[in-house]
Amino acid sequence: MERGLVQMKDYQTARKKLESRRLAYDSVLSKVQKMKKEDIRTEEELRSARAKYEETSEDVHNRMMAIQEAEVPQTPPPVALSSIFLFPHPLELET
Repeated sequence: MERGLVQMKDYQTARKKLESRRLAYDSVLSKVQKMKKEDIRTEEELRSARAKYEETSEDVHNRMMAIQEAEVPQTPPPVALSSIFLFPHPLELET
């Protein structure tokens, strides 16, 4: 349980970082689009911002998948429920 809470906290922190990276990328992209001529430094800044955003996005995705895999199912899968109704327990048939 505690591990799950730590994973969720790490995930939320990564999501905030992703949002920050997206805003930084959008800012640089806007700056590039408004420029009248190409600037190598600004283009490099845009590539760097995009790379950081994509790296953080992948990190968030991996954390989300780790949380999903670690979750203990709270309800049985739908197939298990349907089998209960289709094939009741033998003791239930005797009543």
